[in-house]
Amino acid sequence: MNRCLTSLVALLVLLATAVGAQGQDPGTVLWRFQTGAEIFGAPVLDDAGNVYIASRTGLLYSVDPGGNLRWTYQTGTVLDSTPAIDDTGHLYIGDGLAWVHKVRISDGSRVWRVNLPGALHSDPRPAISHDGSLVWVGSVDNGQEGTLWALRTSDGNIEWTGTVIQWGTVDDRFERNDIVTAPNGNVVAMGWDQGSLVTFEPDGTEVWHLSSAFNDYPSNHVVDPQGRVFGYSYWGFRAFDSSGNELWFNWYYLYAGLNALAIGPDDLIFAAYGGRIRGHDRDDGNILWSQPWHFGAIQILWEPVRGVLYAVGTDYENRQIVALNRQGAIQWQVPWPGFAYRAPVASADGSVLYVADEAGALYAISTGEAPPALDLESGLLIRGLPSDLTVRLADPGETIHFLYSRKGTGTGPCPGQLGGLCLDILDPIRVAGAAAAGSSGTAVLRIQVPSSAPLIDVHLQAVARRGDGGSASVKSNALTVPIQ
Repeated sequence: MNRCLTSLVALLVLLATAVGAQGQDPGTVLWRFQTGAEIFGAPVLDDAGNVYIASRTGLLYSVDPGGNLRWTYQTGTVLDSTPAIDDTGHLYIGDGLAWVHKVRISDGSRVWRVNLPGALHSDPRPAISHDGSLVWVGSVDNGQEGTLWALRTSDGNIEWTGTVIQWGTVDDRFERNDIVTAPNGNVVAMGWDQGSLVTFEPDGTEVWHLSSAFNDYPSNHVVDPQGRVFGYSYWGFRAFDSSGNELWFNWYYLYAGLNALAIGPDDLIFAAYGGRIRGHDRDDGNILWSQPWHFGAIQILWEPVRGVLYAVGTDYENRQIVALNRQGAIQWQVPWPGFAYRAPVASADGSVLYVADEAGALYAISTGEAPPALDLESGLLIRGLPSDLTVRLADPGETIHFLYSRKGTGTGPCPGQLGGLCLDILDPIRVAGAAAAGSSGTAVLRIQVPSSAPLIDVHLQAVARRGDGGSASVKSNALTVPIQ
């Protein structure tokens, strides 16, 4: 099959899966793929929507968007880790006998494998350098002190090594801390028992090392677009700048366990700990909202396309998948049968959530119909009186254009200054005005209904220009409001 035809088939499969997911209620299981052994890592996706998952069968699986097996790769020993995919169509994974494998995602064939000293049975997710020349992998030397290896992606040869204190498994606890490539290209790694935090430049130069940044069994650490590092442990929630200086520390006594962090939009960071999901301000650590949680430990994912925070409960008796908006309000929740050691991942359009469970199953779960990007409300439209048109869920500072039509709903063109976005109201479409969204994401336009306006239904919608140079547009729900 030639490359163009192969790409077309992959696109059709992906579109069919997306359409099927869109037509399902949120939380509907679209398919379930059984690996046959426990899964301790997370699924990862390629650009075509194929899913890759490793299990303790020793096999790495590639599954297409429809849940069909594409290929398997046999390592010969258990796999507890999560693969990493580069930009050249290859993935990297470490196995239980300290072999690191480079595999082609097209057919599952091996490019190379190398054996490292120590053990990779608790290997975190590898990280890949910005230029794609290095893959970073961690190994456990003696259960306490470990090594960060920089391997050349071309041949697997060692470029350099660095020490990470207390990297590995302690008292049989499962190591969960990924290696992270920071925005400036440095690599950030964190140990387990005492939460040591270390940063290296791409050439192996140690930038800074905090031996007890997150004391006592920390969460995963995350790095935001400004290079700030966040994490928490038994004793609280901390943030450091890209130079290792502490920015803030919020003291809580809590059990981190399997709970997690996720970088949100703007200056939000979401944290799951102490029986709650919380939204924090990244600048100062203040709690902006708090949602009680009754479903055990939590794995979380911020999905930016639809603007949804997904939380997966991992209690053995009462398990739920819950969708929340950025303000912490629950959008929907459903029971699910699994126990997740790692956070889920979402398809590129946000329509499908992929979750792996301890029992060895990979689930594809519909997130339902895509909600409008903007939420439009209108006050009463009374002749001769002012009225407010309000949009919520906007990006702070962006300009919202309010439009109206006197004709029925349907599909029609949009004024040229709005980039030709096709709205859900018919031509002629007119611009009522524009307003900038405040820090809360709310924009309000006050209009005056003319005294001579006819007593008809008016159709309203709002749009915003996004993307580089305003190349992308988003729209609100459409409203029909009578003039009184």
